[in-house]
Amino acid sequence: NRTTEDNKAASASAINHPISEDVAFARMNKPNDFRLRNLFFQQDVSVYSSVTETARIRANTFNANGKKPNEKLDIRDWLMNDDGDDAVVDVYAVGFQEIVPLQVQKVLKVQDVERDARMWDEKILRCLNSVSARNGVGGGYVKITSVQLVGVYLTIFVREELIRKGSIRERPIATKVATGFSLGFGTGSMNVKLGNKGGCCALIKIRDTTIAFVCAHLAAGSKEEDAKRRNADAAEILQKCVFAPDEDEQGEDERDFRSSNSIRWEKPSRARTVHDATVSIFFGDLNYRLNAPKDDVLEHVRLKSNEAELNASSFRASASNYIPLLKHDQLLNEMQSGNVLPGYREGSIEFPMTYKFKPGTSRYSGIGRAATSSSKDNINNNESDYENDFNDDFDDGESNSIKADDKEEKKKRAPAWCDRVLWKGDDLQLLGYRDHDEIYHSDHKPVS
Repeated sequence: NRTTEDNKAASASAINHPISEDVAFARMNKPNDFRLRNLFFQQDVSVYSSVTETARIRANTFNANGKKPNEKLDIRDWLMNDDGDDAVVDVYAVGFQEIVPLQVQKVLKVQDVERDARMWDEKILRCLNSVSARNGVGGGYVKITSVQLVGVYLTIFVREELIRKGSIRERPIATKVATGFSLGFGTGSMNVKLGNKGGCCALIKIRDTTIAFVCAHLAAGSKEEDAKRRNADAAEILQKCVFAPDEDEQGEDERDFRSSNSIRWEKPSRARTVHDATVSIFFGDLNYRLNAPKDDVLEHVRLKSNEAELNASSFRASASNYIPLLKHDQLLNEMQSGNVLPGYREGSIEFPMTYKFKPGTSRYSGIGRAATSSSKDNINNNESDYENDFNDDFDDGESNSIKADDKEEKKKRAPAWCDRVLWKGDDLQLLGYRDHDEIYHSDHKPVS
């Protein structure tokens, strides 16, 4: 029980609180929760707590181009900490796009599209735990949740110690939002989408900090107006993403984890949105292109590249080769104009365009033989919306790799920074932002 002196001290403390006057004014004006929430967020966390816990989070995104991970694929550099110190990463959020080929039958028919996701999970977990054991990280890593939407896949791994010491107690929640083509039934907000594009979302809680992860694959297309479709996709994902606790649901990951470690998750107290999270990370193949003539971009890249090189890119050797192109980047321009992802930030881009490469190389597609065969090239920036979307969103399933490579060369996609990581929230501090040129698995380069 408080004494009179305690009450006086508490009253004085409240009066001296840095936002007490703002809160009193806000109450008189009947604010909504966002008003008070924003006022509190403007203050340093030390105002409210003398105990803080720092966690390192690594967000990794990779458009896998519909290819399974093979045994020779080395993902250590993509996953491991490269911030110049020996600090351990506590949370890995790994997002994939095109984890399966975007063939029509994969999207429309019920197939075992989860098989490839499991293959990636196993490879990631083996990599994390083998390196952590070598570095003396006790307990290793465990997967706590995942969610898949056709080719989009988000999977979350954390250090087991975070769960053992009680930093993570609340059961993670995962959900998904389909965008892409409409299936022609349902109206308004209930309009059913195909799911060839969309977002996979997860919410975790470390102590009292909620962290939302959104792995997105936004609309394709190289025309300037396609940026508006990407903006709309991003807004739809954020609007429709709701992390609702299910009293009866007990996912496979949670059952396996509890049975082997005698851990029981606490149930989330209420439904939340991405906007309710303390911090959020929005990442993936966002598909934003360059607002510049395609042929001009390809010619610039061709002139700055060594034709003989495949796995050692001369183009990335000098920032002066690609930094001038950033002024044409659609995402930077759209964010600066306030048209997409308000409040989100991105680190300084100091790496070359992450798309489109000849698979198996670090050489940009479209700057070789096909770049000079314009008489046979019927694909240009005037293709219809449907053709543009269909060609970019679906794989034709060709088994002849040489024929498929030739076809991709003739498409002459202009290189662009399609693969991005953005964040929102004052409690996050960026430690590093880079691509991973050493992985030749796809026509995209991974980013972390």
